[in-house]
Amino acid sequence: MALTFTYLYNLTFNDSGLLSGTWSITVKGVLRSAAAGMPISFRFPNGTYAYKIGKEFGYASLGSPTKAIVDGGPGVVTVTFALKV
Repeated sequence: MALTFTYLYNLTFNDSGLLSGTWSITVKGVLRSAAAGMPISFRFPNGTYAYKIGKEFGYASLGSPTKAIVDGGPGVVTVTFALKV
């Protein structure tokens, strides 16, 4: 019997433009939240992961993609928010 090892890498989401409050993100059915300016991290093996940004009162999340890639090392995604007017 052969052993198989799976390496896990950090997938970190940072927010930009969120002035206060909290923000959240869901990846693979796991919801995590953090205060504005604080990162949200997950650990995954190599792959492409869809994510969903929580609706934050008074803000709209901008841009895409809504997929993040982990490829042999840590992944970092910046989520940009803009004030709704």
